[in-house]
Amino acid sequence: MNTFAGSAPAQTARRATPAERTFAWLMNSRRLTRDYETLPATSEAMIQGSMITRMGRRLARARAADQR
Repeated sequence: MNTFAGSAPAQTARRATPAERTFAWLMNSRRLTRDYETLPATSEAMIQGSMITRMGRRLARARAADQR
């Protein structure tokens, strides 16, 4: 790796925590990007539905890998 004389080595970006990654995946749901719901229970249901979809995809991907 080429560096200039006297310069510090390149810094790597820190890895996102599991909570940050979870919120990033939740924001992929269009319904959750804006606060359209007036009742907190509705927002909670949308988050739960999004997480069910996320976990279902993760399980389906793991099952497909096991069948190979």
